Amino acid sequence: MLAIRVQDIDAGGAAPYGVEVLAPASAGARADLVEEWSNYARERYSSEVVARELTIPGKPALLNFVEVHPNSPQLTVSFREPWILSLLPGWTDVASFDPATVRSFVVAPGTAVLIPAGLWHGPLTPLETTDALVVFRADVRDEWTELPNPVPLAIDRATV
Repeated sequence: MLAIRVQDIDAGGAAPYGVEVLAPASAGARADLVEEWSNYARERYSSEVVARELTIPGKPALLNFVEVHPNSPQLTVSFREPWILSLLPGWTDVASFDPATVRSFVVAPGTAVLIPAGLWHGPLTPLETTDALVVFRADVRDEWTELPNPVPLAIDRATV
């Protein structure tokens, strides 16, 4: 199994992939933060949004499957724990997979990322259970495509 090195996310490191790194929202009650991030996404997407609050269990540091949202950006923020974001720029199908192109980042709690539509990425991967918010454009079809990773990758936890 190949290992992926993980780096802290920042705007400069994520920008080449079209990912926006957004400073933590103002402190406040959870409902206020959900509203603030939903309003940001609504404005940024120029459409109505669907905000989903989730509890994500801690996961092994593996990249076993990848996903893409072809018709909507995805704004994601974890409220309590850091999480790993893995990006697969240029990946279009299983045959084109090159493990050397995978980039993985640690995202601090409260920091949001805006993943552009059409960018293959790994799932939200917290190492400890966390509450998270995921915001998509409303009323889109065929919005979730998920494939097994053709070469399962271990995320090097020493860098997390």
